[in-house]
Amino acid sequence: MSSAPWYLNAERPSLKHQRKWKSDPNYTKSWYDRGAKIFQAEKYRKGACENCGAMTHDAKSCMERPRKKGAKWTNMHIAPDEKIETFELDYDGKRDRWNGYDASTYARVIERYEARLMKRRLMRANRWTLLRLRSVFVPLAEGAREL
Repeated sequence: MSSAPWYLNAERPSLKHQRKWKSDPNYTKSWYDRGAKIFQAEKYRKGACENCGAMTHDAKSCMERPRKKGAKWTNMHIAPDEKIETFELDYDGKRDRWNGYDASTYARVIERYEARLMKRRLMRANRWTLLRLRSVFVPLAEGAREL
């Protein structure tokens, strides 16, 4: 019912979900700073993760592989604290797959792929030149005569 009937106010749709909703002016399209670290500790701190030594989570929610002896007992290889951010996202922002996507990271992937492809082509060209050189300069067998 995008157009209202003749007996209602006809200049706008009659159903609330068909009206244009006002967007929040404070809404930003920012996203998490991926892989950002805050502080690197030198020794284990009380209340930190027993596995890796970071203060931002506990051992139960640690994403590193379980160590045989954790950072609590060895005091070695303490992981840095992660940057924790919170965002007030709207309905669409929570479900946006491409939020936080950086196209420059894909450009780096393409550059690496093209570099690998060029190196592969160069190696193939070198292999063919070596095979041609071997066929031209085959050593003469004993008793064979040169033409």
